[in-house]
Amino acid sequence: MMTARRFATALALALCLQATPLAAFAQQSPALAVADGKAWSATGPGGRKIKMTFYPDGQAKMEMGIMSKSFSWSPTDDGFCLSGMPNGGKCVRLEPSATGYVGYEGDAPTIQLSR
Repeated sequence: MMTARRFATALALALCLQATPLAAFAQQSPALAVADGKAWSATGPGGRKIKMTFYPDGQAKMEMGIMSKSFSWSPTDDGFCLSGMPNGGKCVRLEPSATGYVGYEGDAPTIQLSR
């Protein structure tokens, strides 16, 4: 369920994105730098490899072999929340790494995005 604060934040971001280049927001949330429409090589728990592409409009695609799944993402102050995933939604904190970003749930790394 979306709280009033999250709704206000999402609405403000949507309005700003219409009027301001996306690059200006890349400093606010690392998710906006990830969402450039180019594929990321993602490594999940247990070394599982997938290809993930995040688009600026909040849509995303995950590819693993011949399987493909579309889902949605929304930026947070320190990362993003995913919805429409096979295992439900989740939020991760993104921290820069030498090859891209590492996504954390709490203190546990859950995904490595690299190019």
